[in-house]
Amino acid sequence: MKKIILLLVLSLFCVTGCSDKASFQDKEWIRHDSDTEHVIFDSNGTFSAWCDCGNPVYDADICEKYTYNKKTQTITLKCMDGYTQTLKVIEETDTVLKLEQDGEVRTFKIEEEEEKIKIID
Repeated sequence: MKKIILLLVLSLFCVTGCSDKASFQDKEWIRHDSDTEHVIFDSNGTFSAWCDCGNPVYDADICEKYTYNKKTQTITLKCMDGYTQTLKVIEETDTVLKLEQDGEVRTFKIEEEEEKIKIID
């Protein structure tokens, strides 16, 4: 009987706590530089990135899918013609995402509605 209860508790723990979803997924990340960059990594494996000027960033015009390796903390963008691009996750919290690409670290943040209004004003 104890084994059954233990298995039920462990199963419930895994259902509620064992998720492959990374905290950076399904959020719009924003970086302010000379132009504002936006990045979204959907949990279904699709990827989009653009700047306020309208141009794609991170080759988002040719890379629409990605995979995430939790162990190595790398995001691999899957692009046309088999081309791949790798981003290293340096820091990942609920509000900050730091990505490294070719030695350059870019810091993205989640902005609350009040902050977006201040930037526009």
